Amino acid sequence: MTGPLGGFKMPSTYNRDKVEEIKSLLDIVDVIGRDIDLHHIGGDEYAGTVGEAGSSGESLKVNQVQQTWYDFKNKQGGDVYDWIGNINGLDARGADFPKVLKIAADLAGVELEEMTEQERDAAKEKADIHNIYTETAEIYHKNLTPELYDYIENKWGITRETVDKLKIGYATTGGDLTDLDITTLKKSGLVYVNNGIIGGEVFEGRIIFPYLKNGKVVYLIGRETGETPEAERKKRMKYKKLLVHKEGHEYVSPEVQNSYFYGEDSLRGAEYCIITEGVADCIVMLQAGFPCISPVTVQFREKDHPKLINLTKRLKRVYICNDNETNKAGLKGALNTAEGLEGAGIEVRLIELPKPEGVDKIDIADYMKGHSPKDFKELMGSSVSLWTYKLNQQVIPASATSLDRHRDFKTFISNELKGMEQAEW
Repeated sequence: MTGPLGGFKMPSTYNRDKVEEIKSLLDIVDVIGRDIDLHHIGGDEYAGTVGEAGSSGESLKVNQVQQTWYDFKNKQGGDVYDWIGNINGLDARGADFPKVLKIAADLAGVELEEMTEQERDAAKEKADIHNIYTETAEIYHKNLTPELYDYIENKWGITRETVDKLKIGYATTGGDLTDLDITTLKKSGLVYVNNGIIGGEVFEGRIIFPYLKNGKVVYLIGRETGETPEAERKKRMKYKKLLVHKEGHEYVSPEVQNSYFYGEDSLRGAEYCIITEGVADCIVMLQAGFPCISPVTVQFREKDHPKLINLTKRLKRVYICNDNETNKAGLKGALNTAEGLEGAGIEVRLIELPKPEGVDKIDIADYMKGHSPKDFKELMGSSVSLWTYKLNQQVIPASATSLDRHRDFKTFISNELKGMEQAEW
């Protein structure tokens, strides 16, 4: 299998994105198809059999959009690295990961220089941490009770099927992670560590939303509930993220990065995408069949702009639909994101959710409770470009002459061009 970059040579300096970069050059259907006969069974799904077919028929299922596989007969699965490890008898999530990475690089047509011992250790540590996140998500997911399923559906309109698919869970206040590998757990950002001893768990009393990428959990955030410790509720910590490596948290691995967007996998093969503000809003869009990503805040951080541009530059159009609220915070964030993307040559359209009279705020999750995907597509159809939106905000007196209107329009265009030149993106 020849990679699209041909003889591109990876730099010897370790880059945390190296693993993801090589993976992005591979299509899991092509990779598995080298070892197993696969055929298309509809949608994004392919099927085949590992070993001899059993009474249940084809037990291997491969999802091309999610870039994941699962062998129901042997109860194994994962991403393309897991497949390479499995088929070659290597531990893809342990000490053999550098060998797996080398095989993957060869398949992608990428020349991978020999990794130093430090680089190999860092790559293994990142794989170990993502593995423990995946285990953690399973533990939290199993904590869900019928009451919590109902709570999630009533609050956000997220169905039980979606909850199970995305491994949404709940962190109790009693300690859930005691059986995980202690060494990796201390580095994971999931727990507090004092003088080398594990203290409390970060997400106590919270609804947990795992970030899935290529079938593995790469990040988690927790949403406040009535069981969240009172001190955090007093600080209005509605959402809480993993700890990262910084002063006071030196025990957390540098490989723990808050560099993922929720819903990244949904953009694979898409022609457009929705960008929205909250994680629940993003999930509701995914549930309705829309490709969608979210920074899980009103706008993307400046350091995330290059990644956002890289993810969306091949799309025909990007729609931004933040919360419609009285204080205009969502709108300001949407305009900032739109300006950056437009400056990179990406077509952007703004969607404004209809806000009922007497309501201070409405988000996508609220809107979709009473509307269908068809209704949202109509909103997409009535969306406006950034320039049209800004021009509509210009206040030109009804008594203005044609010359006055022409002059105001020229001033608007001139100011917009200057703004684009000065944009940080």
